[in-house]
Amino acid sequence: MNAIILGAGRTGAMLATSLANAGHKVTVIDIDVTNAAPLPHNHVESGVISLLEGDGTRDSMMESAGIRDAILFAALTGNDNINGLAALKAKITYRVMTVVATVWSGDLTSVFESQGVACVNPARLSADSVIANIPQVLQEQSPSRSGE
Repeated sequence: MNAIILGAGRTGAMLATSLANAGHKVTVIDIDVTNAAPLPHNHVESGVISLLEGDGTRDSMMESAGIRDAILFAALTGNDNINGLAALKAKITYRVMTVVATVWSGDLTSVFESQGVACVNPARLSADSVIANIPQVLQEQSPSRSGE
């Protein structure tokens, strides 16, 4: 599988590492390669993960990354607008099968999802994970202990 990840931060690096370790071709794009510190250096140096510096919303950068052969495009920057633009281009213009974007704003989620982009809200995932790990006894207690 040819996967392209926009954003070389922690989330992008974790996804790139997992995909590369599973034997997939991974290209990571970031506007600033100094953001790529979380990427495993041995994978980048050996070419297991390709790293491109540039604007991942531009057609020329997407094509350099191999967008025409990609079956996964993940937009994982910290900017909803960049993620949305890149994800929509990947889905609509390049017809990438699976497109995912991190989106912090709930207002934008429905717009992107209506075009076939899967959206992930990191804050919602974190909150759901915390709630899932709270012992049942704490969940059953009332939030207010007034009157005791």
